Formats: sequence, C-alpha cells, structure tokens
Amino acid sequence: MPFIRPHFPDPRDIAADVAAIVERNWYTNMGPLEHELAAAMGAHMDNGATVSLTANGTLALLLALEHLRVPERRAVLVPSFTFTAGPQCALWCGLEPVFVDVSAGDWHPDVDQAARWLTEHAGDTAAIIGANSFGTGAASMTAWEELAAAHGLPLIVDSAAGFGSRYPDGTRLGHRGTCEVFSLHTTKPFGIGEGGAMSSTDAGLVAAMDTAKNFGFGSDRDVAVRGINAKLPELSCAVGLRQLHDLDARVAKRHVVLQRYHDALDGSPIAFQPNDLESTVPFLSALMPSTEARARARRRLDADGVEHRQYYEPVHRERLFKDAAAAGPLTVTEDLAGRMMSLPVHEDMDDAVVDMIATHLGESARAQLL
Repeated sequence: MPFIRPHFPDPRDIAADVAAIVERNWYTNMGPLEHELAAAMGAHMDNGATVSLTANGTLALLLALEHLRVPERRAVLVPSFTFTAGPQCALWCGLEPVFVDVSAGDWHPDVDQAARWLTEHAGDTAAIIGANSFGTGAASMTAWEELAAAHGLPLIVDSAAGFGSRYPDGTRLGHRGTCEVFSLHTTKPFGIGEGGAMSSTDAGLVAAMDTAKNFGFGSDRDVAVRGINAKLPELSCAVGLRQLHDLDARVAKRHVVLQRYHDALDGSPIAFQPNDLESTVPFLSALMPSTEARARARRRLDADGVEHRQYYEPVHRERLFKDAAAAGPLTVTEDLAGRMMSLPVHEDMDDAVVDMIATHLGESARAQLL
C-alpha cells in the first residue's frame, strides 16, 4: 500500500493534447494553454483571486518573496513545522529565516509568538511566510493578516497542497494574505507532474509575477526587475486542465476515505487537524498520543506493507539551518514532530484497507492506556 498513489489523465488523452500542441507549434513561453489553465484555476477558486503559473511551487514562493520583501531588511518569519522549501527560498533571496512555532490546537504557525517577536524586531523583518499546514485552511489567517498589516509586512501564505481546500468560512484557499502559493507536484491532490502557482486578489502582483518568471522582460523586452526562467510548458498546462476538470469529484472521494478514518478512530486518543475535512486531503495527518505509540504503529504498518511518512521533520533540525534564529521556543513543533503520522489517502482506497490501518493506529494508541 503506497503512501501516495498519484492520479493522472488517460494516456490517450495526453497523446491527443501532445498532437494539438505540435499542431499549434507552441510549446512554452506562456502559450494559450497556460492562459487557459490560469483562468480556469482562478474561476475554480471563485474568491476574486487571479493566478500566475510557474514551473514549480518553490519558484513561485521564491519569486513572490523576492518581489515583495521589504528592502534592506534580512529576517523572514517562517515556521519550522513545514517543508524545507520556504526557509530555503529565504536563503536564496539573501535573507535569514527566523523560525516560528506552531499552535498546538491546529498545527498552523503561532501568530502570538510571531507578534511578540515583532514587537522588538519589526524593523529588521523583510517578510512573513505563513502556512496552511497540510493544505488545510487556517482559522488564524485573519490574525496573521492583521499582524502583517500592523507592521507593514507582506504575508506570503504557503498553501502547497491546498489548491481546492476551503477555509473555515467556506471560501477557497488562494485569496488570503498578500498572496498564496501552491505546489502542483504530482504528489498533490491537484498534481500535474511539476508545476506551481501564485494567486492573489492584487492583479498587479500577479502581472509582476508573470514578468519575473520570464527573466524580468517587460513588453519592450527591457529587463527592469530581477527575473528567472520559471515558465510552465504547454504540455503541463494541458495535463492541468484535465486534472482540474474532475478535481472536485476526486477530492470528494478523499473526504469519504478521511471520514472513514475519523469514524473508525472516534473515541481513541488520536487527534486530527481541525478543518481537515474541508481540505483536499493529500494524506491523513494523525497525531498519536506519544512517541512510543507512534513507534508501535509504525512497526505494525511496516509488517503489513503500509507505507507511511512523518510530516514534518522540523526544518530547524536540518544541518543547513542549525545556526538559524527562532522567534521563541519551538516546543509544539518538537512535540508534533515526535508524534505525527502521515498515512495513505487514495481516491480508490478499499474500505478494508482503511479499517486495517485504523485498527493498527487505534490499538497502538490504546496500548499505553492498558
């Protein structure tokens, strides 16, 4: 049972898309399919945001940070309970990550700790990289927006796995903060192979992103801003259009699987992320009651051939960031990292397999209570 089982269009449909691209003789450089996919993604979000597509999510994050950061400042607030891409983008932009803890209640970045740090360091801070952890919409996003506005800082929201997810108020991800960034990697529920996107209600920012991803060329081919080649090829956009067509139906199937996990583990000492049933559910995030319970569950799952992961291993533990600063104690980050389990959620997952995994989790969690 693999951890991720990507969904991809029928090869015959992809072959037809390739034939049409060859017939048009337009393969990349912001072709008609890129414009069509960007517009379709904006319409799917239905929240007033527009989209700039990129070759991958990391480049979208890097370009957004490079364009939005406050000049002559070095610090970037970023969670450690996240994927390494965000902190590494800070380094690539010549900035210094300052790690923020997450909240025990919802596993999203701790806005209160960030606020305390900014009371003394706002003048040194260039940007905030927030996060919708595991692609789940954070209820704290308004508080983050207010904090960023109070200090005149851009808020770049890393929503990597969350295209198609909803915030607690029912709106789709993509319109919060200064901008949101998505990964369209094949491991994501909306995966196209490799790809990324930045969305914002600021059309000027989206236009600036389109310029930056094309080496910074303006309409007169004069380079006025620092850019890079981050364009998304036409074939990737064709795949994206097909994936978008049935995304909601596939996410609905993931919700059924996730609900079965919830029901099977109801009453157990295992915690789930609030609002996860409004996410695209890239995988099951389950918080075991102890590191020992997680170790027991891992042994049982390994014995039955169920692949699993531990998201996230804190970035501040990585050798590259061993000397990085923190906004305060990373107590919750360390705790979650020791107890979190990430488990398969596939659109075609058999009920018996879900029940077997849930049994292993539940019995492993309850063993310490006996």
